Amino acid sequence: MNLISNNFEMLTKDQQYILSVLYKDYLECVKSGSVKLHCNNFDDAEDIHLKYFQYLHFEDVENDLKSLKKAGFLNGFFADNTLYQVSISDMTIVYFENKFKNDLKSIIDSISKISSFIPSL
Repeated sequence: MNLISNNFEMLTKDQQYILSVLYKDYLECVKSGSVKLHCNNFDDAEDIHLKYFQYLHFEDVENDLKSLKKAGFLNGFFADNTLYQVSISDMTIVYFENKFKNDLKSIIDSISKISSFIPSL
């Protein structure tokens, strides 16, 4: 767990924010009774931007998603200089499960704290 935690702390606040928002959505979906596989399908970078981060520049979100994939926090594949079939990696799910014990309020509080460090939010 320490290695995952250290890796998370090495991410930029923007990357931590994006990952936390995606995990929150995943957890809400699972808790609503949906199949985990369905909940962990975020389509592509453009869809993620439109659904969760319209208030941020698309290029910034896309670059952060690419960095998160390269660091092992997200799965997906690169094509046409963007990211497709994005999902949260098992490593990320383990990190959030252990850190927050699937408590949505704690995750939301963490997202709020992280966002306070991001000038554009």
